This record gives sequence, structure tokens and C-alpha cells, in this order.
Amino acid sequence: MAMTQKRLSGPAVVINTGTYGGSQYTVPGSTSTIVKQIVLTNITASAQTVTVSLKPSGVTLADTHQIFKDLSLTEKETTLLNMSLVMNTGDELYMLCGTASAVNATASGIEIT
Repeated sequence: MAMTQKRLSGPAVVINTGTYGGSQYTVPGSTSTIVKQIVLTNITASAQTVTVSLKPSGVTLADTHQIFKDLSLTEKETTLLNMSLVMNTGDELYMLCGTASAVNATASGIEIT
């Protein structure tokens, strides 16, 4: 069993397309992942909100998969979301921002193969 610490996604802008935004990370085949930290940075001069969801493999993304709902970021604020979020093969991490290209996100963690 190999454990590899890595940046899982980003830095990348969080989109505001659709109900739940866009996929930021998908767990590769034969792998499990532990998300340890998500860094969110509001790059605008106005307040923003971000929603983070974990979509289990093989299901349709729904409100029940939201792990942070409408997290508020003041102008130019950076926040660190520290966690130990276990994801299985095919699970996806989604993020939605209230305004397109207003927030950058970077996720870091450990992939286990």
C-alpha cells in the first residue's frame, strides 16, 4: 500500500455553472483519497459564497452531498478548511461559487493505492 501526499486540484477558479458547480477532483481507479485541506481565496473586492460537495461514485449529485453550504468569504479573504475527508474510487469533489471566477480553490491530501 502506497500513500502519496499531493495537491489534488488547483489552484483553479471555482465555477458557478449548474446547481452544484464543477468537479474539482475525481478519485482515480484502485485508489482511495483523504482530503486534508481545501484553501479558498476570494480574489474579488466583494463578498462571495462557496459550496463544497462530495459526490459518491455512481450516484446523482444532490443537496445531501453538500459538506459546506454557502460558506461566506469576505473581500480578498483566504480561508483554510482542514478536514479528514475519506473518498473512494470514483468519488468526486465539487465546488460552486456564487460569482464566476471569483474564488480560487486548492485541495491537498493523500492518495492511497
